[in-house]
Amino acid sequence: MWRVPDEFTSMAANRRLSAWRKHSKLEEAEEVLRIARNDLQFFSESVRALPQMGELRIDIGSFLVTADYLLDGLLVDYLVYSRIAEVLERVDDAISQIRWILEELRYRNGGY
Repeated sequence: MWRVPDEFTSMAANRRLSAWRKHSKLEEAEEVLRIARNDLQFFSESVRALPQMGELRIDIGSFLVTADYLLDGLLVDYLVYSRIAEVLERVDDAISQIRWILEELRYRNGGY
């Protein structure tokens, strides 16, 4: 006779516990999404500040191209390689900045 109310009470308590767990997980998920949105915004703004990929071209100019074909000397080679080295340096700088951004994101997320 007392068994039905006890089972009903137990089932109701289990439903409340289940609902509490579900809503607790939803709150955790909302917090993770908030952090992800903030990190994505930080990453997006940081990457926007980097040099554009279009700026990372090897532009040796038509004069050096012509001189390289016609003169083919050490001076022209040096000038062409200097332009290439400048672009490589800008690429290395961009890579360093991206690494810094990623490290900053890891730091903001507790090292993950």
